[in-house]
Amino acid sequence: MANTYVDIGTGAIAVFATSALSLNWTSMALGTKSIDTIDTTHLATTGNKTLMGGDLSNPGEVSFEFQWDSENGPNVSNVSEALTISFPLATGQSTKATYAGTGLITSVSFPTLGVEELQTGSLTFTFDGLTDATYTDGTT
Repeated sequence: MANTYVDIGTGAIAVFATSALSLNWTSMALGTKSIDTIDTTHLATTGNKTLMGGDLSNPGEVSFEFQWDSENGPNVSNVSEALTISFPLATGQSTKATYAGTGLITSVSFPTLGVEELQTGSLTFTFDGLTDATYTDGTT
C-alpha cells in the first residue's frame, strides 16, 4: 500500500475542552501508548524467556511546545478535560485524522526571558486512562 496521505505537521490543531487553552503551538509530540509485558518464564522454559501482554495499557502523554502568551498562560490542573488533536488535512482527504482522550495538564515549563528572544514554553498533557486515548484515521 502506498503512503498516499503523508503530510507535514503544519496546520495541526489542539482543542482543550475545559480550559479552552488556545496557544500558538510550535510542536506536538504525541508520545507512546503502550502495554506492559509480563514474564511467564518458568523453570522448564527453554530457548527464550516467554512473555504475555498485560491487560492494562499506559495511555501516554502529549508534549507541547508553544509561543508564550502572557495573557493566556497554561497552568497545571487536577481537573480532567478532553483533548482532541486534529491532524492537518492531507491533499485528497475529506476528514482529518484525530487523536483524542481525557487527561490533565501535569507540567508547564515557563519561558526563559532573554534579550531579543521569543518567549516559548512547554507543557505536558497526561492521558488519565478514564477514556481510551484513541487515534482515528482521516478519510477520503
